[in-house]
Amino acid sequence: MATVKNARASVLVNGSPTQEFECYRGLRQGDPLSPFLFIITMEALTGVMKKACSLGLYEGVRFVNHGSVLSHFFYADDVIFVGRWTEYSVRNLRRILRCFFLASGLRVSLAKSSVYGVNVGDENVQNMANTLGCKVGRFPFKHLGLQVGANMNLVKNWQPVVDIFKKRLAIWKAKILSFGGRLTLIKSVLNALPTYYFSLYRAPTRVIEQLERLRREFLWGITPESGKLNMVAWDSVMTPKELGGVGVGSLKDANLAMLAKWWWRFKTDPDSLWRKVIWSIHHSERAWNPIPGKMSIAGPWKQVFKVSGDLEKYGLKLADCFRAKPGVGVEISFWKEKWTEGDSLQVRYPELFELERAKNVTVADRVKVIDGTVVLNFCWIRMPSTPEEVMAVQLLSDEMFAAARGYGDDRWTWELDGSGNFSVKSLKNYLQCARFPNLGNDFSWNNWTPSKVNFLSWRISLDRLPTLVALARRNVINGQIECKMCGLFAEDVDHLFAGCNGAQYVWDFISHWCKISSIYAFCAKDLLKWHMQVRGNAKWKQLIYAVIQVALWVIWRSRNDLVFNNKAVNRVRMTTEIKQLSFLWVGNRSSLKGISWEDWCMFDIARKCL
Repeated sequence: MATVKNARASVLVNGSPTQEFECYRGLRQGDPLSPFLFIITMEALTGVMKKACSLGLYEGVRFVNHGSVLSHFFYADDVIFVGRWTEYSVRNLRRILRCFFLASGLRVSLAKSSVYGVNVGDENVQNMANTLGCKVGRFPFKHLGLQVGANMNLVKNWQPVVDIFKKRLAIWKAKILSFGGRLTLIKSVLNALPTYYFSLYRAPTRVIEQLERLRREFLWGITPESGKLNMVAWDSVMTPKELGGVGVGSLKDANLAMLAKWWWRFKTDPDSLWRKVIWSIHHSERAWNPIPGKMSIAGPWKQVFKVSGDLEKYGLKLADCFRAKPGVGVEISFWKEKWTEGDSLQVRYPELFELERAKNVTVADRVKVIDGTVVLNFCWIRMPSTPEEVMAVQLLSDEMFAAARGYGDDRWTWELDGSGNFSVKSLKNYLQCARFPNLGNDFSWNNWTPSKVNFLSWRISLDRLPTLVALARRNVINGQIECKMCGLFAEDVDHLFAGCNGAQYVWDFISHWCKISSIYAFCAKDLLKWHMQVRGNAKWKQLIYAVIQVALWVIWRSRNDLVFNNKAVNRVRMTTEIKQLSFLWVGNRSSLKGISWEDWCMFDIARKCL
């Protein structure tokens, strides 16, 4: 209350704040403190509901295997009550809400609330709604942005995500954005929009294909009215930068990595409510899996359980990525999980695993510490008798006596990340490296130049520009394919950027301006690697690389002005533009600060790179 009563605020008037004043009417809507106050107040309602369940006034949903009793879900001021369909419980629930209002002053708006019946007739649902004074709800419904009660294996239930993609990746935006701007928007859409759905539901293949098509069409500016060429395969665009791609990423890989996070949370959050519910529903004494799962029960958890099979197609067994560090050992399987050096004991001692009577036994059941002494408690179907079995028992015993046992809770580590903690990024990177081959272009991205310049250079490294030779190869044009700038040879990537007279003039200018050895290149890819043979430190090489990239950008734009706008190529203007653009981009994007225009024109900046 002291926090609320002592609150002070000010108002912006024409951009200037007024003097602070005290707030006497409580918190305004939208105040960051409001959710916190709701949580504090809802804690009282939580206590009331638990008391009502313990007294038998309200019957919640009780799960099997001595599971938890669920009666309500709270999120700030959003509430869902769940329970057995009885008029007695419903009437008591209404009395509880009335008492809560009298105590707290928070009135529940029943007119805005809905009642839903599971396996209950419509007439019974209507009668119950009349008793509560609320509306009749229909499945599926949206709660906290997700569909509840919908079969997310159906494509139609993913339409909200598709609609959001279409809205954010509108074609009109592609027309006013460069390739760099389009890539930035595509990556932001990938990181923000589908994450909420992908973290809980496995997207159908058709949905993934539709979303990927929307991203691809937006990148290349394809519309239903006018099609355009996809000069680069979309798989190459999704390929990680380490393998020569753009690093846009695969939506399918992101979806699988987010679902795999539930495996990690299941192992590391043993006391959470959702984990207890999953254990009550899916646990079986007759089967052992890294996480419990019954394929006969539909729902999101079924897809989470099956994600291991999807990852095995990439050559990754998800269960092998977890390594346990025993504390008490009650949560770790003795034979089937990795808790010692190397693989699991089941893999290392198969002959003893065959003799084990209880194959799902835990570490705490087999290895006990009594008065500081390690005691092994094996239970065999028959005693080991062969020399191999006796030797295996001796080796296993020696290993158990030498194994370090901790205290407290069992802990887990994630082996795909050096920190030992699970991260979606680490798994997604592994999947993408396993899925996409190396493009072999050895392209290096330069953060000293804009994304659009890097993207052009990347396309040059793959020979994926719409030159006249490339268009003729794809049967887009018929006729002359001679270079428009010199008219002597066929216009392909190598000639346009390395062999043309206009390009050679540019490279001679850069050699003299930057005070480096003469630039000679037999192909365009040689230009992208030329900075590696320049003498100097890493900053100097990156600077020369940036100038070369800007030169490639200016050459390509001058060629397009000639082809599409019939604007003659002016070599002097090209060199001036290279100076201006490189000064603008390098001066604002690099770590070289305080460069003057005079020093840049003389390229007297070697001391800045030290």
